[in-house]
Amino acid sequence: MNFKKPNNENAPSFFPPLFLQRRAFILKTLKNADVESIVEIGCGEGQVLSSFCQPAAHLDDFPTQLPPLKDSPSYLSKLERINSLLSTLPRDQDLGKDLHLRRIAGLDIDASALGHAKAATAPTALPSLTAEEELSGLIRQPLRWEDLKVELWHGSLDVYNGNLAGYDAFVATEVVEHLPDGVLSKFGRVILGRYHPRIAIITTPDYDFREHFPKSDQDSHYYPDPTKRTDRIFRHSDHQFEFTGTEFKDWCNNLAKEYDYDVAFSGVGDISTFKPNTPEPTGQCASQCVVFTAKPIDAHDRSPRSPLPSALPFFSPESRSLNLDAKFQHSLQYTHQYPVLPCANRPQSPMKIRKVLEIVLERMGTNEVSLREIWLRAVISKTCGGLVSKLFEAVLDDDTDMWDLQVVDPICAGLEGIMLIHRSTKQDTVMAEPPTVRDKASLDTIDWPISDAKRSRVDADQGGWD
Repeated sequence: MNFKKPNNENAPSFFPPLFLQRRAFILKTLKNADVESIVEIGCGEGQVLSSFCQPAAHLDDFPTQLPPLKDSPSYLSKLERINSLLSTLPRDQDLGKDLHLRRIAGLDIDASALGHAKAATAPTALPSLTAEEELSGLIRQPLRWEDLKVELWHGSLDVYNGNLAGYDAFVATEVVEHLPDGVLSKFGRVILGRYHPRIAIITTPDYDFREHFPKSDQDSHYYPDPTKRTDRIFRHSDHQFEFTGTEFKDWCNNLAKEYDYDVAFSGVGDISTFKPNTPEPTGQCASQCVVFTAKPIDAHDRSPRSPLPSALPFFSPESRSLNLDAKFQHSLQYTHQYPVLPCANRPQSPMKIRKVLEIVLERMGTNEVSLREIWLRAVISKTCGGLVSKLFEAVLDDDTDMWDLQVVDPICAGLEGIMLIHRSTKQDTVMAEPPTVRDKASLDTIDWPISDAKRSRVDADQGGWD
């Protein structure tokens, strides 16, 4: 939804900004739930949707343990040592997991806002890099390893849209407080009842937090209840209500009971991020959050009022007085289809990966580099087909003991926490010049994974790449 923000420089502020804290909470929750499809209710101009559209850094999760692929004693010994190394790293789920989304949908009642959401979610062209850039440069924009379809729908959330059925997750961030009674009363019935996603996330202001805001009649971030039902003062002129913590929990628990969900409550915008002198988090948060998780489907345990995958004789979804009039149906406004790299999920052999690694490290002038930095070299991640596990396999497959892995710092997690070591038999040199003909010969056996699927010619006279 496109709600006008109050223009007031003295309005309360948080660090990090409250909207970023909400977004981080949502992304972490979705990552941990392993969702592949999301609907955002009240997507507005697409700020949150655009964060969903960011591609995963790699196809697979950062490994916690590597399986044996050979049975030789030297290989198994190396495998045991590397698995021991992996076990020492902190298990940071934010670094170890990524969102692997294949479908995203946004719904909003404001057609003009959807025009902005179209621009915010539009895919960029795949980067076209020369071989020189592939070898030397870091990735200039995220590489996409999986296809993604984005749809933007115009309509109201109280209308059922069969095209949105089957999505893993529904998200409504700072939306429900803007809904009039007639729409809010159908929120649970439509979202949790008809769509019944595996997970649903809602964030909304906590009215109880208002006492921490500056008390001044001059502050323009105070707005009397526009419905005149209460004497409460709200944070936004368009808020139809603001839940207290107790009211929000009661509302969510009733929905969870009716539509067979478990609920988990939390919050973002702790007072410690609002008042810098607060020594530690207090649990008093500006935005209250709830995560609905669908219970396992069991006909004996489900409420008869909650829809099942197959209809029961005594239950008809249309009998719930939903708004199904044709003139109110959703209309699809925009669609994006994101292109995927041709090399995705098509890794080269471990030997070929090591050949590319050797050339890249020589050009970097080093024999040691973190896996995070090496993965950001487009030629490396493409040679691995987007599978970070292939880096580990390439090191394990080395029988010469020239390649190894070490922990950079035990407090680092993910790729940042591991150093790739190359014990070259050659004298250490810093290769500041472009690849030579010798480098070309070593690459002749590689199915070069450059964006345009063509490797540039080597100019023998200049010793460079066209």
